[in-house]
Amino acid sequence: MNEPHQPAPPAWLTIATAVPSGDAAGRTPPGAPARAAAPGGDAAPGGDAAPGGDAAPGGDAAPGGDAGTAPPVPLDGAAGRTRAGLLAALAGALRLPAHFGHNWDALSDSLRDLLAAGPLALLVDRAGELLADEPPAQFASLLTVLDDAATEAPGRLRVVLRTDPAGADPLRRRVRYALGARDATNPAERASGA
Repeated sequence: MNEPHQPAPPAWLTIATAVPSGDAAGRTPPGAPARAAAPGGDAAPGGDAAPGGDAAPGGDAAPGGDAGTAPPVPLDGAAGRTRAGLLAALAGALRLPAHFGHNWDALSDSLRDLLAAGPLALLVDRAGELLADEPPAQFASLLTVLDDAATEAPGRLRVVLRTDPAGADPLRRRVRYALGARDATNPAERASGA
């Protein structure tokens, strides 16, 4: 079997299912309540999607300036079906400077700057559509940029990928495959046998 190793999603990433709304497609509008998934993508029945996942008893965000205390920045995954569309949507949602370069390196630099200023919670609705019109390597590149940012600023980045219930398992598989493909091309991972 030549499939790359498929690790669980990292702790900064949550896959959540949207509570069905009244629209014909069953889509939940950006910012609407959702059923949460635990970090790493396993469903946690009945909860609310709280970017950061660090709710203290009583439902309040845990103190400490982590991503759980940041107001979520909404993003519609349908706007990011292509790399150009996603980078433009992120530039608008994150209010990136006019000189933003609209490439993965520029996004990495911008995320580093944003996380240095404070925590960031990104809530992506219709997440199954993210980079759907691009080769799988582009989704792996996005996850790499986000993972690098989360690694450099532990606890300051939280990403919730929200989809309809039918799209949750395909999205989890896509995330795991992208992470596995990314790790399979990482020389340090290959050398360690991980």
